[in-house]
Amino acid sequence: MYIKNFDYLSPPITFYHQGSLSHSSIVSGILSIISFILIFVMTFYFSLDLIKRRNPAAFYYNRHIDDSGIFPMNSSSAFHFISLSLAENDYIDNGVDYNTFRVIGLESYFTSYLNDTNLNHFNHWLYGPCINGDDNKGINDLISHTYFEKSACIKKFFDVNKQKYFNIGEPEFRWPVMAHGTNNANSKYYAIILERCKEETINLILGGENNNCTTDEKIEEIIGLHSVAHLFYVDYYVDVLNYQSPNTKYLNRVENVIKPNNYPMNNLNFNPVLLKTHNGL
Repeated sequence: MYIKNFDYLSPPITFYHQGSLSHSSIVSGILSIISFILIFVMTFYFSLDLIKRRNPAAFYYNRHIDDSGIFPMNSSSAFHFISLSLAENDYIDNGVDYNTFRVIGLESYFTSYLNDTNLNHFNHWLYGPCINGDDNKGINDLISHTYFEKSACIKKFFDVNKQKYFNIGEPEFRWPVMAHGTNNANSKYYAIILERCKEETINLILGGENNNCTTDEKIEEIIGLHSVAHLFYVDYYVDVLNYQSPNTKYLNRVENVIKPNNYPMNNLNFNPVLLKTHNGL
């Protein structure tokens, strides 16, 4: 019978028997056919891991490098903005009241400013109302918050040598950076300070000439409402299943309660990642 020709299970015989090399049977032929089908199916099934790349191999290791690079604090790298909630029953939808608070950025450690609060002695950055589409260019999909335009983004840079402020887009403007790594002799870090409004900068932040800070009594009242400051910043994680764009961005958040006669402090340490991918087999 024709099915006998599929029999690969029966043992060979020493002598030919009616033109056959083995004592074939129908049962053995059927089992051989089933075996071939199972082998084909399983080969195809396990080949799907390669065809569809369903189970990629991924590994990582940490190593010390002398220079981790330069990361500007804008939408191309380490974008961030600040918002406030002014009462316990509010969430982060109040933005920043610039008549009450001021946000500044320093490229020196914050204790230097505590010892000398004259901003004219430091290179620094002033924060003002964010502009949707400009400040978050390229990452608009991450920031859909309704309070974004009421929040605080970097707006002006003060050059201590020229004793002058420069707006974003002007040739003399430069972004703050985190650079080179903490163990590098040329390490650069960035400090953000939220403090009460100051008259010498309120008009620079809001524009015009008739802006004034809220009274000390009103500021104390707002601080007493258990206000919370929120720092939003763009963070990254590696999605090993995304072959086209594995370095995935998301919006992270750090928050602190604002209390009278007290200030919280956060130290954020970032680990740069070098990502190499191979899309072959």
